[in-house]
Amino acid sequence: MRTNGSNGCRGSVLLSAAVSAGVLAILVAGFLAYLSSEFNLNNRAHGWNQAFHLAESAAEIGVAEYNYQYSVGGSGVGFQSANGWSGSSGTYTKTISNLTDTAGNVVGTLKVTASGIGTANPQFRGEGTVTSSNFGGQNLSRAVSVTLANSSSLFPYGLVSKTSISLANSFTIDSYDSSDPAKSTNGQYDSAKKQANGNIATLATGSSAVSMANSADIYGTIATGPGGSLTMVNSPKVGPSFSSQATTPSQAESDGWLTHAFTSPPPDMSVPTALTTASNLGTISLTGVGTMTISSGDYRINSLSAANSSVITVSGNVRLYVLGNVSVQNSAMINLPAGSSLTVYVGGSTVNISGAGVVNTAAGSRSINNQWFGLPTMNTGTIANSGVFNGTFYAPSAKVTVANSAVISGSLVASNTVFSNAGGIHFDESLKGSGGGAGTTYNVVAWQELRYVGSSWVP
Repeated sequence: MRTNGSNGCRGSVLLSAAVSAGVLAILVAGFLAYLSSEFNLNNRAHGWNQAFHLAESAAEIGVAEYNYQYSVGGSGVGFQSANGWSGSSGTYTKTISNLTDTAGNVVGTLKVTASGIGTANPQFRGEGTVTSSNFGGQNLSRAVSVTLANSSSLFPYGLVSKTSISLANSFTIDSYDSSDPAKSTNGQYDSAKKQANGNIATLATGSSAVSMANSADIYGTIATGPGGSLTMVNSPKVGPSFSSQATTPSQAESDGWLTHAFTSPPPDMSVPTALTTASNLGTISLTGVGTMTISSGDYRINSLSAANSSVITVSGNVRLYVLGNVSVQNSAMINLPAGSSLTVYVGGSTVNISGAGVVNTAAGSRSINNQWFGLPTMNTGTIANSGVFNGTFYAPSAKVTVANSAVISGSLVASNTVFSNAGGIHFDESLKGSGGGAGTTYNVVAWQELRYVGSSWVP
């Protein structure tokens, strides 16, 4: 009896041990499976990041080829088959397969597609692909798109500010193209033909580099300095679309409408040599119903003011170097009839364009026909005209206030911008091509990660 009891006890112990061992084996197997899954997921995440770095590297190869072989170093010669490029007529591709790291391990493949070569805004699509047996031998691919603008163009954006930008009170910025009848009417902005490329940029790098409130809408993109952030309050929108814009900073970031790589300060302006010795018209000061006509030519002016209902008419192509200040107020105006153009360099400290302002609305007139440049001495500017200011205002050393529901059709560049009950800006996209050409470097003005949909890369 004792023997049987002893054997039964030993049998129970063995059975318990077997069960415990089985449970432990199951736990160990589950833990090993968990570790294996974690390893595969981490490895896939690593491959996903590698593909992204390869895509950016591919885009950078295209930008470098454009700047240092085609535009600057090569003066129009680049994208040669001897350097691994294929294609023609402004579209080229280059593929680097089985790229290795410093240890000789294969990282992946990168491909760059260059398009629009020779235009004002060349584009580069970088694709990166990584293959690993650790995630089933599948290809992991990512792509980015980069758009450039020549750095000598003074107006690559609708609005450029050295410091932070604050937009409110239903401010709107969109775009048109005065050189394209499909995107303008008689060279003027037409809301029925508006475009969604009203891009803005600031060198600001801190919090609220750009702040938007009270239904301010940017039909375009935002570029800040490194680390700059976007603040959105009370339902503003941003994005190069009229139907699907971002309504939060995080959405703008993920969609690619908000980037942080703007590091190109607008250069100071200098007076063309011919204007420094031009005929001096003295001081122009019109009041009451005074009138004056300035005919084609280059002139110096000590200061310029027009008040009440006075009118200054520009006849032909006129360039002015104003040594002092400029003031247009009350109902006074500077009138540019069809076929005329005005370029003004201001050496004083202040420009105030209000009243009827500068009238440049004749059929065929474009923003480039009315250009204002503030020299480094200019520190204050105001655009508060009752109508549309159809022109460019470039004052990189000045605080510029846009007020009284004023609308700018063209572009604005300033050190600091204040929008007080402003109507908005219609960016004239044709200005992006002003200046530049072979021998000019190009900067990034738009960057966006792409999605692979329907066998093609799309925004």
